[in-house]
Amino acid sequence: MAKSINPKSMLIADLKKVTGNASAFETKYPTKVTTAAQNKQNYKGWEKTLGVATKDTPQPIKLQAAKLTAATLSNVRTIKESATPAATALQKEMPPSDVLGSLFSALSTLEFTKMESEYKTRLNAAKTPAAKAAVTAQWKNIVQGAQNSFASAGLKNIDETELRKFSSTLVANKQNFNAVVQLSNSAKSSGIASINLVRPATLTGTFIPVTGVVTNPETPIVNAIPDLCSRPFAQGSYTKHISYGFSITVNVPYWCPTWTSPFRVCHKKVTLAGARFTVDLNMGYRVSCCGAVAWGYASAQACVTFIGKSFCAGCSASITGVAGIGRTPVAGGKCNYGLGINAQLKCTFAGVTILNVSYPFGYTIQGPCPPAGLC
Repeated sequence: MAKSINPKSMLIADLKKVTGNASAFETKYPTKVTTAAQNKQNYKGWEKTLGVATKDTPQPIKLQAAKLTAATLSNVRTIKESATPAATALQKEMPPSDVLGSLFSALSTLEFTKMESEYKTRLNAAKTPAAKAAVTAQWKNIVQGAQNSFASAGLKNIDETELRKFSSTLVANKQNFNAVVQLSNSAKSSGIASINLVRPATLTGTFIPVTGVVTNPETPIVNAIPDLCSRPFAQGSYTKHISYGFSITVNVPYWCPTWTSPFRVCHKKVTLAGARFTVDLNMGYRVSCCGAVAWGYASAQACVTFIGKSFCAGCSASITGVAGIGRTPVAGGKCNYGLGINAQLKCTFAGVTILNVSYPFGYTIQGPCPPAGLC
């Protein structure tokens, strides 16, 4: 059950101190009396008309790969095992390029570990010196493919010894290893074709913003405002608590060789962390028998921990529209006035949009019915 709102009279100047200079949005109720069932139908119809307030095209981000250590892998596991890995404070900002690069390193090292195993199997199966030489020659191509891929992600001059050290670090802890395997298994095709890095090039990835409309199943709030029609407007404010969980998903390229195609790089969609955006939206309103005006804005942060570092996205919640859903007579000569409020939730991380959704919600205010012909 939704919590009721407690309107309080407030001067516009005081409201601005709470909500800032937010844009106001105005609506009128339907001229014809509507039933409660019609109001519900009108609200659902209004929801269907909503879309994302602004669109964001993911921008390519140059990767900056990270060297793997036991500590960084433990933090990868923490992210994977937590539904909403949150940081209580921003310790050190981690640029988007580092986030993508760290994910690249973990997944590419897993691929190197697989190739190491295949190398041992093939070398043991080779029965002649010529066969062993062929396997060894192909292994050199595998190593070169890994080196080209890491260099393309900003980590140059990695030799075979260091690649093997990455691999040893990965398999040293079973839980850490399983976390990276699960990330790899959850990766989905991004629709971008794989490439062959026969020589180093620049690799880029993107953060994929969460977009859409969040339908709200809450029961509309009912609150009586006395003398609604005897005054030109009733005005006040209330706080709408919004808590919305979402996933941070990226398109990331990483080394994905086969024994006979050692320079291959794949692009995949990977969910790297869950975040929760929680904010108290201070909303101002003016309501009359004929219509309503609403406005409001709030800001917050959504923080996650990744690869041993914490980073936060700057988030905002703002009213972007209001709709008069219906006016329904009830007992005692009163009417229920149904309103639909649309808010936009948006989060950006170092200029990269990671969340952009419409968040509609509805409520009902009860007051006297308007005299005939007033509206």
